[in-house]
Amino acid sequence: MTDRVHARTTSAQDPDTQAPASLEGLADGVLESLSTFADEAECLAAIDQRIAKEGCDTLAFINAHAFNMMCERPSFAKDLLAASLLVRDGKGMEIFLDRLGHEPGANLNGTDLIPAVLARHTDKKVAVFGTRDPWLSKGCAELEARGNTIVSKVDGFQDESAYLGAVDETKPEIVVLAMGMPRQEAVASAIAERCSWQPRLVICGGAIIDFLSNRHSRAPKWLRASGFEWVYRLALEPRRLFRRYVIGNVQFLNRLKTIERNRK
Repeated sequence: MTDRVHARTTSAQDPDTQAPASLEGLADGVLESLSTFADEAECLAAIDQRIAKEGCDTLAFINAHAFNMMCERPSFAKDLLAASLLVRDGKGMEIFLDRLGHEPGANLNGTDLIPAVLARHTDKKVAVFGTRDPWLSKGCAELEARGNTIVSKVDGFQDESAYLGAVDETKPEIVVLAMGMPRQEAVASAIAERCSWQPRLVICGGAIIDFLSNRHSRAPKWLRASGFEWVYRLALEPRRLFRRYVIGNVQFLNRLKTIERNRK
């Protein structure tokens, strides 16, 4: 296992006005921040340790799409790399780590890992922020059926202040953000930095509630384990996801080639 404690930093300069970091700088930031694990069980044990201690930790996931977004949005790169537990999701990041001489560890996609985390902590109060009804209510009902206690649910289209207020009012121990990148990472940073009440864990969960509510179907387990769930999602939603997965994967591989070339 490779785990680390990340010191959260803030910048006096608005990150949206900063020039994007160099590809080499972003790659170094990912390699420094990423935690890799031999398997899901090892990762879950590390998350358990963080939930057991005081302070607010953030669990986030990085895939090829996230790296592309980091290259274009400095504010997102800052928020993502500030996560105290950043894990690898997908085949693209496996290739990235392997090409740069690092052990990629297990593939840890959020749609499998997040339910496993919540199942281990049914004694903790949970807030869910993201997506919209009826999917939000259906997803929360599914979590409650699995034993979780939902103390707050807010759709993903509110001002940031609505989420901060809900955290301070309902005092959840775990917060699940189901808003997608880059907004959920920005909200996670805001919760950690500005809320009077500090949850033990904030999870950047992407489409997790949409999956739990059966709005979207999952790829077969063998496809998820291989890191190619994106192929299944592309087949279901080709128009919406073509740019992210087809054009985006080419951009990602080209950026990786540039990083490799500059490191020689």
